[in-house]
Order: sequence, then C-alpha cells, then structure tokens
Amino acid sequence: MLQKLIILFAKKISEILEVKNFELIMADGTGFGFEDSIFLSFKRGKELRKVKSHVMTEVLVTHTKGISFFVGVNTDKAYTEEGKLLLELLKEVEREGLLKGEFFVADSLYGNRIKVLEKFKLLGFKLVVNTKESLRRRIRHPLRKEAKEMYETNRDIYWKRYRIEQAIGIVKECFGDRDYTKKFYLAQIKTLIRFLAYNVGLFILLQFPFYSFFQTPSLLKLETYYFL
Repeated sequence: MLQKLIILFAKKISEILEVKNFELIMADGTGFGFEDSIFLSFKRGKELRKVKSHVMTEVLVTHTKGISFFVGVNTDKAYTEEGKLLLELLKEVEREGLLKGEFFVADSLYGNRIKVLEKFKLLGFKLVVNTKESLRRRIRHPLRKEAKEMYETNRDIYWKRYRIEQAIGIVKECFGDRDYTKKFYLAQIKTLIRFLAYNVGLFILLQFPFYSFFQTPSLLKLETYYFL
C-alpha cells in the first residue's frame, strides 16, 4: 500500500507540473539500518562475520522543471540485488503510466544489468549509464556498448545524477537513516513512510498559489526541506 501511495503522489505531482514525459529517470540503491543482525557468508577468523542489518532500498527519481521527486520505491532484506528490486519496481510504476521519458541515468552497477538495460530500451529511453570495462572484462553486449557511448557523449546528462543522491540525502537528514527496532517488517514500513512523506510534502507545497506565480527551483527545494 505504501509503495502504491508513493507512486500515486508521484503521478499527482507530475500532473501539477503538467509533465507527461520526464526528461530523465534515475535509479539508485541505498540502505536504512535497524537493530537486527545478520551473519555474512564469509568468516572473520574462525567465526562468521556478524553485521548490523539494513533495509535494502531501491529508488526511482526524476528531476523535472527544477524539482526532484520519487517516482517509486522498493525495499527488501539486506544485500538483495539492486537490479532485481528495480525490475520489480518498474512493473508497478509502468502500470501507472509513469515510465515515459528521454534518458535513463544510472551508475556502473546498472551497466552490468542487461535485463534492466533491455527494459528501459524497450520503453524508449536513451541509456546514459556509466558502463565500465577492463582488460579481462570487455564490453561485448550491444546494449552495454550503447550505454557506454551515450555516457561518453552525454556527460552533462549523467552529471545530473547527483539529484538522486541529493533527494535521498534530504530524506535521511530529515528522518534519519536508522530505526531502533529489531523487526525487519517494521523497519521496512518506516523506510517506505520516509519516502512517502517526501512526496506528500512536495505535493502539499505545490498546492499553494504562490508557486504558480513565483516558482523557483532553489526556493521550492528549500521550502520542501524545511517542511519535511
């Protein structure tokens, strides 16, 4: 329900901004810690390494008309593969007709996820993805080659990826990046509420007549931050 509400408010924000096709959609993963612990598969000495757990979080963000907001959010247990989370999220976002735009922007992790590249290519996006190669691992897949070429020739577009990190940073600064609960599902719910609050706060601010006359991206970003 929380995931669907995030998408719903993303749709309402895009309607207020009168945007049918986003200039770009960006994907990234992050984590929100909680008090549970897990054992990793490798050992520290003779014992398995024990670490604090976190809610693995995959987000889709668009930056349009000077405003950043979350198109969708997906969560799962610690160390869940980001590509898997993103593909699941895309199904929900696509149902609402929000996967329309010109550029898909992502870092090198997604440059190795062929299924993700195929999905965005099928949706009509240009792939501006930092796709790396080495002497041992050459780029052979045509979509990875295309993504690398687009990244090299559209650095100004890729540079805008800082907007997704900025939006995630605002959420963490406003609501914290750790929950003091030992239950994963409670931490998962609290994580989704953080992103929903961001979209709802932005939606409310856009209702004020002030913004229809004096809407400036820097001011709106500042007001959203303090509202949250």
